[in-house]
Amino acid sequence: MISKAKASFLRISPRKTRLVADLIRGKKAIDALYILQHVNKKAKVYLAEVLKAAIANAKKRYEKLDETDLYISKLTIDGGPFLARYRAASMGRATMIKHRTSHINLELDSLAANKQPQEQVSSKKLPLPEKEEAVKLQKKTTKRKTEAPEKAAKHARKGAAKTTKEAK
Repeated sequence: MISKAKASFLRISPRKTRLVADLIRGKKAIDALYILQHVNKKAKVYLAEVLKAAIANAKKRYEKLDETDLYISKLTIDGGPFLARYRAASMGRATMIKHRTSHINLELDSLAANKQPQEQVSSKKLPLPEKEEAVKLQKKTTKRKTEAPEKAAKHARKGAAKTTKEAK
């Protein structure tokens, strides 16, 4: 984690904010800003503000850091407290209206710091199960497949017998 930024108690529902957050999660910071410029949602204003703050924090903390190397490593949208309002309902009742609030947490990381060759990660091979275990698993699955149609037919016959008795 290179830098962090957060905004709390925003007057927008977390569900609506997550729609926009899903568009930029995992992207480069500059690409995310570009995407947010062209989204027609209210949440883009809050997310762009938090992203700009995180970029500024990273620049201040690391002077030699290149802005193009930053990417969004973690972006969470959490629900905050809701503001309860009441509205008149039928038969003299009152129903509650919940004005939801959001908390945005954003973390940036540097691509240059986390460069690892992909080959090393994928070259790890999991040990294969022994032949005896594979045969046991195969026997168990074949048993179940053969038993299932017989049981289904048996249950169908029982059900048919009940319906004929009820009809008489």
